[in-house]
Amino acid sequence: YFGVSEQLPATSYVKMKFKTEIVGSGVAGTPPPIGKLLIGCGMVETIFAGNRVEYTPGAPQISAGLSFRFNNDGVRYGTKGGRGKVKLDLTAYKRPIADFEFWSFDKKETAIAMPTVDYTAFKLPEVVTDAKSADVRLGSTLAAGVLSGGTAYKSKGITIDIANQLEHYTNLGGEDIGIRGRQTTGDIIVALSEAQEVQWYSDIRAVTTTSMS
Repeated sequence: YFGVSEQLPATSYVKMKFKTEIVGSGVAGTPPPIGKLLIGCGMVETIFAGNRVEYTPGAPQISAGLSFRFNNDGVRYGTKGGRGKVKLDLTAYKRPIADFEFWSFDKKETAIAMPTVDYTAFKLPEVVTDAKSADVRLGSTLAAGVLSGGTAYKSKGITIDIANQLEHYTNLGGEDIGIRGRQTTGDIIVALSEAQEVQWYSDIRAVTTTSMS
């Protein structure tokens, strides 16, 4: 016969993609507004009061599930249990951007007027310039929030893809959205001398690993 069968929804989840500027809170040792989003991407937040806040990749299972609310033309949508992945774009002479993708479970929609949103926690970002940003370095070490050693290179900036692997599992005992793996990669464009270029190819062939900062 001609026609199509009706859809029978059994389970569903929401994919949200959005970008934010990378900027601090303005107060040393106070988490930035995007801190909760980074935690939802499997990062561990460590606060050093009055000094700095560090985010390091943690075990995926400890990632907190986030709840979201967003309003579209008077309809408020809510999600829960969200976990995500993020790409960090620190390209020279552009705004620093965090590109997020979250998967989460949808909740009931509500017809409600657009809320008044307070954006005062979000500060004006610094453009990635030579005067404002550190050099890209290979082989440096991080201790107590300070980078030392290594070789500095002239560059066009750096991009880092944390590349969490998100999966949606369905079981009769309940659903789960989790981070099941991480394959982090990064890109830099650098200016090399002839000797440095030769050394880089030698290191690549020898599979020589190093830090990038």
